[in-house]
Amino acid sequence: MADDIITNSEEHQGEATRRVEAINSDLDAILAQQRQMIDLYVEGAELLQGMFKDQQDRFASLGSRLPMEPVADQSEVHSIDFVVPVYNSLHHARLCIASILQHATPPYHLYVVDDKGDSHTSRELAVLAAGLDNVTLIVHSQNAGYLKSVNEAMGLGKSDICVLVNSDAMLSPGTCERLRGGFARDAQIGVITAVSTWANWTKIPFPPGTNMLDLREFIARQNDLGLADIGNASGFFFAIRRELFDTLGLFDEAYNPGYWEETDFCMLALEKGWRVVVDRQLYIYHHGWGSFQSSGRDFHMARNRSTFMARWERQYAALDANWRLHNPTDAVSSRLAAVSQTRSDKPRILFVSMDGRRIEQSIALIQLVNGLVAEGISANIVYLSGIDETLLDMTPMYFRPLIIEASVEQIRSYNIYVGTCEQTSELIEAFDPSLGATLFSFAANDRGSPQLRHGPKRARPIARMPGLMDGHRDVPSVLPGVNLDIFYPRDMPRTSDVLLCITEAMWKEDRAGIVRFCGILSEAMPGIRVAAIGPAAIKVDLPAIAHRGNPHRLTELANYYSEAEIVLHWGAASQSRLTFLEIAACGGIAMMDTGSAEVCGAEHMKNALLADSRDPLSMSAAITGLLQSPLLLATMRDAALSIGNSRSLQAEAAQMAAIFLDAGTATHSDAMQKAS
Repeated sequence: MADDIITNSEEHQGEATRRVEAINSDLDAILAQQRQMIDLYVEGAELLQGMFKDQQDRFASLGSRLPMEPVADQSEVHSIDFVVPVYNSLHHARLCIASILQHATPPYHLYVVDDKGDSHTSRELAVLAAGLDNVTLIVHSQNAGYLKSVNEAMGLGKSDICVLVNSDAMLSPGTCERLRGGFARDAQIGVITAVSTWANWTKIPFPPGTNMLDLREFIARQNDLGLADIGNASGFFFAIRRELFDTLGLFDEAYNPGYWEETDFCMLALEKGWRVVVDRQLYIYHHGWGSFQSSGRDFHMARNRSTFMARWERQYAALDANWRLHNPTDAVSSRLAAVSQTRSDKPRILFVSMDGRRIEQSIALIQLVNGLVAEGISANIVYLSGIDETLLDMTPMYFRPLIIEASVEQIRSYNIYVGTCEQTSELIEAFDPSLGATLFSFAANDRGSPQLRHGPKRARPIARMPGLMDGHRDVPSVLPGVNLDIFYPRDMPRTSDVLLCITEAMWKEDRAGIVRFCGILSEAMPGIRVAAIGPAAIKVDLPAIAHRGNPHRLTELANYYSEAEIVLHWGAASQSRLTFLEIAACGGIAMMDTGSAEVCGAEHMKNALLADSRDPLSMSAAITGLLQSPLLLATMRDAALSIGNSRSLQAEAAQMAAIFLDAGTATHSDAMQKAS
């Protein structure tokens, strides 16, 4: 027994020794890493002192606010050139250009470069620029690439300040005044950038419950911040003193089509003694990844990073280490928690939605809120049952939604609440009256079915479809609108006769029915070209069908619609008026369930195909009959395009904004007076 105790004790002691050794090893690794960081910081400080000569004091306190030097005489207002290169992504570019025309103050000139995008984008850019003396549209006969487009436009401009604005960014009010004032503070400031929720070194969080209007107003009020040295400016908003171009030249086209060129330019500027600063009172919305198409993006980023590091690796590592220790935008980020709790006397609209995991309905609501924000109306969504995070990447997001865990103060910061279905309409009617809010509810769900109940209601109904509110003439009707800058016919052949759109849930529910329908269709018309988007399992069970994968962006979905003659969203529950309009706007013929016809505005053999979704034989007959009649197909496509283009998201948002403002102003003003 004694021997056993001694043995066990030795074993425990050995185990304890091994644990101590492991802990010591981990501590040694941590200490070594810390020593490496300290060495890098010391090396960086020495390198910065040698590289930037007279700037060593500024970079020793990187991130501190610039001293309030006397502002130079601004009796002569400096002109500004804005440069916006565009390659497709019209849904971004239109709002970018509109924001400059709305918020830029004279004297300024806008150069838009159409870098040989598709024909629809080119036509729309020409319309936007027509008749404007302060806008120059540069049209390329072939794609030159982002960086060459930028250099061409910047070379044409003669203004004192030149600003590169990515096509997926939007100007804020007061931008020109802040740039003119910033450059006037110090003749050595060569580059000014802004903070954004999508940037490299000047990135700030996008707090839930806020939108781009909230952020830009809140940040503009942070008067104790202002300019700070940063050393590296992101290209989404890159303001340059013209004199700096005269010294350094334009961007190095070795980086064409783009990525890392602005960082290279900053390193050259710093080396020559110029300052690169961030204006922490200027917020510029930037979507991200919108100026470049996804094809080849990773390759160009990796290649250009190698080019950059071959030139600047040691200097950049030093600058990066210094920035990580003294990030000047941390002062902005630390204050943003207060944004979503800020009360306002302006209308702030909160849509209350049950479930953010139903893709069709959620996308429609997200696009509407985007449209309201683009109209200048502060709006957001609160989801009561969570949200599918992939939806946040499907479409541009000018806001960040709330979830059920939202604080009371975040909810109270809104003054107009909208129930989007029967359940949430009931919920908002139970809201505390002390909120001083105006209440609305959709009188129809996303597919158009009436949701009105009998009895008195405090919430004012809004009909999502005309005709649903017969006998209630005071209730406005609002049709869902299509983002026509995303959904339009592409310059591509229609390589599929039929495109099947199948959700994961529908595949699980009706896999056998889908397989049977595809078999009937192939037998009725041998050689028919069928493609599908949906779960990967389709490839296993339907090997003869071209599987396109799952679209991750609405632009990808629009591409798929444009490649097909006929588009079928499987299952009546997956079909809506918005789905029908989006397919039609891309020049496709939507096959709809007969029960959806009245709701969707689809007419059989005029602008759509209608069939009983439970009868695969009738569905197959309708499809093959149309494909065998090319003239009828062309006529129906023209009719579909006409109805698809008849209702835009912009029109829906403008009408909805007018309803909220007109109907809510009186109640809101009365509530505000009582609250005060």
